[in-house]
Amino acid sequence: MEWYLQIKKGRVEAVSWNGEGCVLCVVGASVVSEKVKLIKSMKLIKLIESREVLEDMGVKDLSPTRLKCALLGWEGIRDLF
Repeated sequence: MEWYLQIKKGRVEAVSWNGEGCVLCVVGASVVSEKVKLIKSMKLIKLIESREVLEDMGVKDLSPTRLKCALLGWEGIRDLF
């Protein structure tokens, strides 16, 4: 998964991603992308928690493997900051 961010003065002006994967992976990345678009502040984006992403996805009780899929996008954004 590749993330593309346009940043100006500590704020995210545009965000997109490219990648393939299972449904959980794609939905998780889309949820994270939407959160980043709403938050914009790089300082606040760092504070997004995995719990928030899972809640926004509406998923519960995932196996460890599926949890990793669901949070792949979140991990990618977190690693950028």
